[in-house]
Amino acid sequence: MGIDDLGSIDRAFRDLYDESRRYFESMNVPAALADLMFSVDPEKVRYLSEDELIFYRLNRRDIIRQEQGDLRTAKRLGVSRVELLQRKQQFEDAFRECWETFDYISDDFNGCVNDATDRYIPHR
Repeated sequence: MGIDDLGSIDRAFRDLYDESRRYFESMNVPAALADLMFSVDPEKVRYLSEDELIFYRLNRRDIIRQEQGDLRTAKRLGVSRVELLQRKQQFEDAFRECWETFDYISDDFNGCVNDATDRYIPHR
C-alpha cells in the first residue's frame, strides 16, 4: 500500500466518523456515540451497558418525536399539553395497578384497563 492509499483510508475513516456524528445528531442521539463506536477496534464487539443505552437514548422513543406527537394529540383532543401528560401518567399508574392486581390474561384485567382508558384517555 502506498502513501496515497494510506491517506485515502485516513480520509475515508474521518469522513465516516463525521458522517456518523451528523447522523446521530439528526436522529436526536448524542453524537458522542460516534466517539464510543470509533474507539472500539474493528475486529471487536462491544455491547452497550444499560446505563449507556439510557445515556445515548437508545432504549426509548426519540424525545423530539415524542414531544411533537404529544403536541399533536393534545391539539386534536382540545386539551393542553400539561393536561395530556397528566392523563398519560394517571393512565400508566392505573395500568400498573391493574397489572399488579389481576392476572394478566383475565376479564378482570381487561375490564380494569378498559376503565382506566375511559377515565384517563379522552376520546374526542
